Amino acid sequence: MLALLPMLLWTGPEVTLLGGPSRDGRVLSNVQAPSRDLVMYDVAAKQARTVAAAEGGEYAYFSIVSADGKRVAYAWKNREGFYELRVDGRTVYRNEEAGFVQPCAWSPDGQAVLTLLFRRDNTSQIAMVPLAGGLPRVLKSLAWVYPKRMDLSADGKWIVYDTLAGGERRLYVLAADGSGERMVGEGVFPLWRADGRRVVYALGEELWELTVETGARRRLREGLGRFLPLGMTAGDVLVYGVRAGGTEVYYGARQRASLRYPGRNAAPAWSRDGKWLAFVSRRGEENFGEEARVLVVREVASTVEREIDPGLALVDAPAWSGDGRRLLVRGADRQGRAGVFVVDVATGKVTPVEREAGLEPGLFRAAWGEGDTIWVQRGTELRNGERVYREVRAFAVQGKRLAVLYSNGRLEVDGEERGTSSAREIVWRGEKLVGGGAYDASGEREAWTESDARNEIWQWELPR
Repeated sequence: MLALLPMLLWTGPEVTLLGGPSRDGRVLSNVQAPSRDLVMYDVAAKQARTVAAAEGGEYAYFSIVSADGKRVAYAWKNREGFYELRVDGRTVYRNEEAGFVQPCAWSPDGQAVLTLLFRRDNTSQIAMVPLAGGLPRVLKSLAWVYPKRMDLSADGKWIVYDTLAGGERRLYVLAADGSGERMVGEGVFPLWRADGRRVVYALGEELWELTVETGARRRLREGLGRFLPLGMTAGDVLVYGVRAGGTEVYYGARQRASLRYPGRNAAPAWSRDGKWLAFVSRRGEENFGEEARVLVVREVASTVEREIDPGLALVDAPAWSGDGRRLLVRGADRQGRAGVFVVDVATGKVTPVEREAGLEPGLFRAAWGEGDTIWVQRGTELRNGERVYREVRAFAVQGKRLAVLYSNGRLEVDGEERGTSSAREIVWRGEKLVGGGAYDASGEREAWTESDARNEIWQWELPR
């Protein structure tokens, strides 16, 4: 019997890939963009219902739906700046030392949640978190390496997860009582099929299946693009996300910045002399809910385009130093520590400015100040040495000049109030402040990102 063709369930600017289906396939959990509200989406009615609204800097992240579709477990970023595990609005696990949590699967009896705990000492742990209270039951610790996905078999006896081993992503099957495990192959984002004997997983743009007992493999589908398995229903229907479309950096008279990697680029930054353009370019696998990236440096007067892989799990928002030899970036290292880093353009050497486990890279913003000083915004606090500003929405630096936009909309430039602004971002364009864009020191050269990127959620009934 031939499997049905994949069917599109949901797409739109609000859709992310931070969620998954109920076992009956009737509802999907999803964290909406840009609000970060947690919603439940009724597939048949095509309607989303908010179950946890972001407020005051608190918001939802990864989420999973219970088997009956009536409950949802989710990571919640709290006011203290770390993640706790919640179920239907009730906190079931909260520990500042385990500052990042990712719920992955419900136990068959609905009394516990298989959860990834990432501790501030850079230890990741596979654990069962009881919903009635009490300490998690830690089944395995993985040093700094974190699984991208874990899943629990329908009978609750086996856990499958992926992790980094020997430079490659490998699949492991672990007894749910922690008594033993074995490596079963290579791949990423594994999910159990309904029979509890087979696992499906991603390998590049292909979906593969592994029979755990025999080691037999078969390719189920190819050409899926940038896809991410999200969950499996009881009827062996795979629900998966696809990152469709792309982003591109342009400059001047709408000239494409990258000739080698079109449709993969964003976050441009001019060198101060306007001769070089740096940007990030999409590569590889997903991290922190986003895809991994490298840095690209383009000499505008020629076609020279050089890729710099700083070896970070995630890199974003480059900014040139005054001497043109370094790039200041935000991101996360491969130990899961998010923060701000300096990258040497010639060698790719990375020097951390500040970093911490259990935080999101998007929490940080950074800019070069006068000389080699560095301004870092972490959440709503802006700091450069002993100079500290609080309740900050955005800032912009140009040499000695500092503009600060506060959370209440008040704009301050060089220590003097300059009215109010509703802008989310501010940058210098020459001697003027504008609400976004990328410019060289003169303000004459501009670069920008155009995007038709979108997330799509699909389902496909797997072949028997």
